[in-house]
Amino acid sequence: TQIQTQAQIQKQEQVTKKISVVTKMTKDDNNKNNNTISSLNEQVENGFKRRDTKIVSEIFNEFKNNETGLIPIESVTKALSAAHSRLNELDSLTLLKVKENGIDEEQFTRIVQSTDSIQRWIQQIPLAQVMADAF
Repeated sequence: TQIQTQAQIQKQEQVTKKISVVTKMTKDDNNKNNNTISSLNEQVENGFKRRDTKIVSEIFNEFKNNETGLIPIESVTKALSAAHSRLNELDSLTLLKVKENGIDEEQFTRIVQSTDSIQRWIQQIPLAQVMADAF
């Protein structure tokens, strides 16, 4: 009976280890799902901010040079990042002719609020049809 007890204890320890591994995997999966949802939520919020002219104007004012009224060329990337622009610097600079000393508020707003390649691709998807197919 003592041998059976040791075997039972070992088996129970193995089961406990397996349960622990499964529990950890489940927690890891839940954390990944929560991180994904948080990231998506943040991206959606950033999209609303990009399209809010008042917020874009506040960001412009934060980065502009008060003497010239322009965002200096060397600050454009930081300003675009603060505005959660999805365009990279090269795309942004090709959208418009940048003034020698920087960009003005109208240009900055146009860059931040312009559609990027992902938005153009998404606009081609018949979303209503896809949603209907999903249900």
